[in-house]
Amino acid sequence: MAGAALGTALWLALLATPAPALGQETGTVVVHLADGSQVLLRGWSLSYEISTREQGQSLAQATLSRRTSTALWLGKKAYPTGTQLEIEYGTAESEREVDGAWRKVPVPVAAGLALTGVDGKRGQLKIVPPDKTLLAPDADKKLLVHPRTLEILGDSLTGTRRSFCLLSFTSLVECADDPAFRVVRLEFLP
Repeated sequence: MAGAALGTALWLALLATPAPALGQETGTVVVHLADGSQVLLRGWSLSYEISTREQGQSLAQATLSRRTSTALWLGKKAYPTGTQLEIEYGTAESEREVDGAWRKVPVPVAAGLALTGVDGKRGQLKIVPPDKTLLAPDADKKLLVHPRTLEILGDSLTGTRRSFCLLSFTSLVECADDPAFRVVRLEFLP
């Protein structure tokens, strides 16, 4: 049992270690926001926030970590990002404080994706949480791995590290619904 706990602790430590910097090899991405503004990011990566815990442990004991990739992971598939990724929004009700009282209000939530490949073909994708085989390929089978969010990370032109939440895989986490922070499209430049 102690060996299994040590193995899991080692795996969690490796999982929490950030991936090497991607540098310029990923090119540049233009982040288009719902308010019409744009942010240019260099050295970008897609970042998957995940929650891990041993079977039998409560969610309160889960460890949060990140995995980065230049591919879009949905289900068991890894999609190359191509030239453009659009986030299609629907609405859901969420509790918000309005005029001093808590009320259910409609908020935009990511409902689907449209990915345009380098060949110019546009395909619709369902939002499906990434499989454990992509998020934690070497994890112990008893380790529970739950994806929480997908974000885009990169460096602005001034060198500031920026991140934007693209979508949530769980109702426990919400991306910003403010148009100044809500991403509607990513345009990948060489």
